[in-house]
Amino acid sequence: MEETTTVAFPNWLDLPRDVTAKILQNAGPEEVFKTAQLVCPQWHNISMDPLMWRTLHMPSRDTSSAVKDKLAKICFRAVDRSCGHLEDISIETFGTDSLLNHIANSGNTVKRLRLAYCTDITSQEMIKAAKKFPQLEELEISYSYVSSKDSIQAIGQSCPNLKVLKIIMERRKIKDESECNDEAFAIAKTMPNLRHLILLGNHMSTAGLVAILDGCRHLESLDVRGCFGVQYLGGTRLGKRCTEQIKEFQGSDEYLDRSWYLTEETSDDKGDDPYSDMYCDCVLTESSEDEEAFAYRFAIEYGLI
Repeated sequence: MEETTTVAFPNWLDLPRDVTAKILQNAGPEEVFKTAQLVCPQWHNISMDPLMWRTLHMPSRDTSSAVKDKLAKICFRAVDRSCGHLEDISIETFGTDSLLNHIANSGNTVKRLRLAYCTDITSQEMIKAAKKFPQLEELEISYSYVSSKDSIQAIGQSCPNLKVLKIIMERRKIKDESECNDEAFAIAKTMPNLRHLILLGNHMSTAGLVAILDGCRHLESLDVRGCFGVQYLGGTRLGKRCTEQIKEFQGSDEYLDRSWYLTEETSDDKGDDPYSDMYCDCVLTESSEDEEAFAYRFAIEYGLI
């Protein structure tokens, strides 16, 4: 008669508390609230620990109202459970003014904030929220309408510890040349302590780039790929300055994966020129030394140099 062997499976309740907490964190807020916290008293107790909610990442590309509403409610609850210990939060698609306000009011401990595809968050709310993020060190705003001149200026003035800024512009056209450098000038004026700056698809011209170089003297890396208003820098005086002043510099002409600007609605209909919607009228003219002179006057006016 063939003998049978019994395999002894490990008891999940015997795992160290910190290991269990890590497992629940990796499961994500939605799974914790829906199932994990209901498994046993121990797991429920761990899920109630504010320290488990210091990091909150909720990726989602679903733009349906039902899913966005559900995720927003879960995020509200997760922020509440952090009890003022939230340090790192990343949300996609379902961000709203009320949710950003709730995050800002949860405490002043947030060090990293990422808002991607959050088209329901306005610049006005970002301006108000910025005042409540004094510890913010890293900010990413991608494909949203939050990155206006005024909101960037408010962030720079309210977040002196900001070291990393990443902005990926939404698809839009700018017809007025005077608007092209608004964001770049706001960064140069209010964020002198930046170490890493990524501006993909920004409409700035060479004047905006020079202003950033003058105003952000501590930059270690600068990425301006897709900024088609910036002239080709190869072999120019400005190009030499970029490579000498910045340890890691990526210019507007360097390769950039096309997925950064394509949306679901446009990914199958690129047309002859996939970059056409990113152009503004002012970049169709050749850049000149006048732009550098303008940026130099700007830097003097605002005390950047």
